[in-house]
Amino acid sequence: MLLEAVGWVRTRLSSADTRSKARGAREAADRARDNGDWQKAGDLYRAYLRIYPNKPDLWIQLGNMCKESLQYAAAAKAYQRAIRLRPSDAEPHVQMGHLRKRQ
Repeated sequence: MLLEAVGWVRTRLSSADTRSKARGAREAADRARDNGDWQKAGDLYRAYLRIYPNKPDLWIQLGNMCKESLQYAAAAKAYQRAIRLRPSDAEPHVQMGHLRKRQ
């Protein structure tokens, strides 16, 4: 019983630590985006999405960062992921259109 409780506490601490790291990555990504550092922002959004992969808005942000840093294939994949997560949302479709226009 005690070992199970220790495992539960360890799991809770690691998940809190993981959430904290994700939040830090998201905040740093937003700052990098605001400063026009597209590559760094993209890397940080990827770090966030490894922890929370079902966030369509963040896939769109990643797509935007990839598009700005001329990584068109990666941008298309990010927009497609956002579309799969929330197909009725117009934003990833619009961004995909902007990407195709740029190409």
